[in-house]
Parts: sequence; C-alpha cells; structure tokens
Amino acid sequence: MQPDPRFHICNVVASFKLDRRMDLGTIHQAYKEISIWDDRIFRRLVLILRLPSPKMSLLIYETGKVICSGALTVADALKSDTMLVDMLSQKHIHAAVLEPAVVHNIVAVASYHRDVDLETLAYSLEGVEYEPEQFPGAVVKLAGCETPGNASFLVFPTGKVVCLGCRSEEQIVTSLKTLFSQLDRVLGP
Repeated sequence: MQPDPRFHICNVVASFKLDRRMDLGTIHQAYKEISIWDDRIFRRLVLILRLPSPKMSLLIYETGKVICSGALTVADALKSDTMLVDMLSQKHIHAAVLEPAVVHNIVAVASYHRDVDLETLAYSLEGVEYEPEQFPGAVVKLAGCETPGNASFLVFPTGKVVCLGCRSEEQIVTSLKTLFSQLDRVLGP
C-alpha cells in the first residue's frame, strides 16, 4: 500500500456571518493600517482587512458576511470568525458570530515525483484538458472516479500537482491518491 501523498497547503478559503450589518467606514478608520477600502476595489462595497498573523485576508461585507482567504491552515481559517470578533471588540465595534466559519476550498501543492507526459495523459485519461498554447499544464477532472469535494487538479510536466476544490486535508489525501493511481495506470509504474 502506498503511503499518503505529501502536500503543502497554499490557501484555505472559508466564510462566516456576523450577527449584524457592519459599518465598513468605522472598521476602516479603526484599522486603517491593515485595511483597504476605496472606490477602485469593489466600489467600497467590501472592506479588506489584511491580518499579519496568522497571515490572511478577511473580506468584510456590510451585510455581515465575511470571506477568509489566504489562510495557510484549516485551523486558522476556522478560527478567523472569533479572531475578527475579538479584533472588533478591541475597538468597541460590537458583533458576534451568527454562522461559524466553514471551509469552502483548499488549494494544495504536491509532487508526483516523476515527469508527466501531458499529451499521453490527455489522450489516455477522460476528463483532461490540455492546450499547451494556452497553459503549460493539464487541467484534470477525474471522470468516473470518486474524488471528494469535486476535486480538480493542475498537473505540470515536472510532476508538480495543484489540487483544488477539497474542503478538508483528508479529502486532499484521498483525491491525490486517486489521481496518482490514475497517473500510474496511464503512464506506467
């Protein structure tokens, strides 16, 4: 049995909802040094709060919806809701978590540990899009295979693989195992 593939998380996207409408101007004034709120970005409909530690960005909407992007761990993304509420309370801006943070997408990078002939892959495996004039890698959506979370992959000739669409680390492992098994079948051991 093959060991679990190793991977590195590059981005975790999550969202949550606060219990009230947010005054984006007040938040911007309170956190001017780490916030972006201007007409050129989202026409002032969204405030971007760039947290230095853990490094991630929170996109705050007036409705109280918040999207966390750029977290490097699932744990950081899942605690982004309470982190924001704590930060706001320090500046006397009151809010509570109405709907807790939920992970929607994890981007992870792994290695197949060998070169991949993308033309062979495109001709031999269903669900592969490869147009070298447009993009140097192949987009792989494994048809007929169970990949949790509708995982898809970018596969490069060097064997580098970017996995997208999973919602947990367990789903990443399962999806990469499925992909690597298909690559072994098509490209040979």
